[in-house]
Amino acid sequence: MRLLVLACLALSLWGQRKPEVELVGLKAHRIEEGKLVVEGRVRVTGGRPIHGITVVFDFLSSDNDPLTTLKTQVDDEVVTPGQESAFHAETPNPPGAIKCKVRVLNGAQKELRAGNTGPYIIE
Repeated sequence: MRLLVLACLALSLWGQRKPEVELVGLKAHRIEEGKLVVEGRVRVTGGRPIHGITVVFDFLSSDNDPLTTLKTQVDDEVVTPGQESAFHAETPNPPGAIKCKVRVLNGAQKELRAGNTGPYIIE
C-alpha cells in the first residue's frame, strides 16, 4: 500500500515542472495625473540564460475580466540563472482595473513557466 501511495505521488510530481523565472517584489500603484506604474524584478530560476525577457501585465476588473495589457522589457538583455533584472513601466490608469496578472516571455515571444504571477492588487 505504501509503495502505491509513493508511486502515485511520484507520478503527480513528475508532470509538474519548476518555473524558469520568478517575479520578485512586484508593485502596481497609481500615481498622479491618472497614471499607473508597475515595477519589480524577474529572477531566472531555471538552468539556462534567457535572452530578451518581456514582462506582460494583464489588468483585470473585479470580475476578473481582462481590460488591457501592458508589455515591458527587463533592464538586462541576457539574464543568467540566479540573476535578477529589474523592470519599470508606466501606462494610463485603466478604468476599472483593480488587479493584474503577469506573464513572462522570452526573446522569441514564447511564454515561460513563471512563479509568483499574481494576481497583484493595484494600490
